[in-house]
Amino acid sequence: MLKAAAVVRKLLETLQSIGRKGQVRLALCVVAIIVAATLADSWLQLALKENVKILAARERIIALHELNLSLVIAESAERGFLINANDRYLRVYDQAVGHARNQLGTLEDKYRAQAALPDAPEGRATQVQMLSTQTNRKLTELDLSLGFARRGDFARARETVGAEADFQQSQQLIRDIQSLINIETIELAQLRSQRLTMITILRVAIFLGWMMVLAVSIWVLLWMSGEIESGNRNANRLSERQEELDALVQERTEQLENLSLEYQASVESDRATLARELHDELGSILTATKMDISWIQRQLKEVQPAITEKLQRMLRNLDQGIQFKRRVVQDLHPTLLTTFGLIPSLRSLIEEAAQRNQWTLNLVLPEDSVDAGEVLNLICYRIVQESLNNSTKYARAAEVSVSLLIDDEHIKLDIEDNGVGVDLSTLTGESHGLRGIRQRVMATGGRLDIQSEPGNGFHTSVLLPLKARHRKKTAPFGAV
Repeated sequence: MLKAAAVVRKLLETLQSIGRKGQVRLALCVVAIIVAATLADSWLQLALKENVKILAARERIIALHELNLSLVIAESAERGFLINANDRYLRVYDQAVGHARNQLGTLEDKYRAQAALPDAPEGRATQVQMLSTQTNRKLTELDLSLGFARRGDFARARETVGAEADFQQSQQLIRDIQSLINIETIELAQLRSQRLTMITILRVAIFLGWMMVLAVSIWVLLWMSGEIESGNRNANRLSERQEELDALVQERTEQLENLSLEYQASVESDRATLARELHDELGSILTATKMDISWIQRQLKEVQPAITEKLQRMLRNLDQGIQFKRRVVQDLHPTLLTTFGLIPSLRSLIEEAAQRNQWTLNLVLPEDSVDAGEVLNLICYRIVQESLNNSTKYARAAEVSVSLLIDDEHIKLDIEDNGVGVDLSTLTGESHGLRGIRQRVMATGGRLDIQSEPGNGFHTSVLLPLKARHRKKTAPFGAV
């Protein structure tokens, strides 16, 4: 309590000593900071609202696709039962009808929620209600036809299914669902464009706001510097100036290191966003395509064996595409790192690369789990990943050694291969991988040592200070 009172008294004395002009300058500096923070927060809230709308639009599109798929499966199962009289089609039919009704309820809830918004499009809820009525009518007709079949009256059931009106109704229902999907897709594209515009405006507003803060702060600092300089023209001026310069150099050094870490965080955030979108969007497309081809293959298995064989090759190609997508997603954002930590993820990365390239592996990792902080964990992972990529692409190595040692102050990484090596003095520029390693090491204030000679392999040694784990990032690596 006494210490707090002393601090407040010292602050009041300082404010009195700088005079009215100084107090006005400090007040302007505080106001500039508040204005900049308020502007940034307001635009950020708008961007978050756009994100909510985008998520809702995507959920509606997915629900419409699932409704359409459920109707197709239900109708196909009904016809399969009428043709083959096999009870397994009834199980598929019941599941598809149940899922279709659930999706209808979900769609109605989502469009009612959308209609409650102030800027909701007019007539959309009515259109969905009409779609729900048509779908329920279609499901009722399917149940009626299947009811005849379950009682053994297959002739009447097939007559009901084969009616022209039934076919036209099915086609119209598919067109209505696709029309809603097209409308939602266009709206989703517009929402994404609006979000991009808001993000751009947010960045400009933040930049201008903090430029204003910087200008006012510089103005205040210049004035205070002038006051101090005018009141202290004595023998201590040189030493004080030296201390100011040392502090400035240290501050700028820390700022540069923090900016480098923030750049790494931004890159990893973009990678995580891209990995998530690849996993969600491309993964769902590939999976849906595989399901459709499998269904077609089952339908044509007995009728068109040549086409069935071609479809089987297509399925194998799709499986290769899905595996490739998984590798790309893993390379973009290592989920093992965030899930299991540094040591297990490094062990998996290194052993997988050794197995893929048939290397003889010498691996030294700590036995206990080590948490160097999210920043250093990811930097260590990326350094090892880039080094192994270089060994894979250029070294033509047969043996690779990786060592990780951690003490109270540093992390030491050593990656060595027995490949073809390179004459470092002849390199006119670093490769993308080496440049990425150097930037990551510099961002932490660490040291990088690269040794290589033609025919004597490649040795990368990295020393990272553990103090870097306490540095604050602007955003988490996994943020959108």
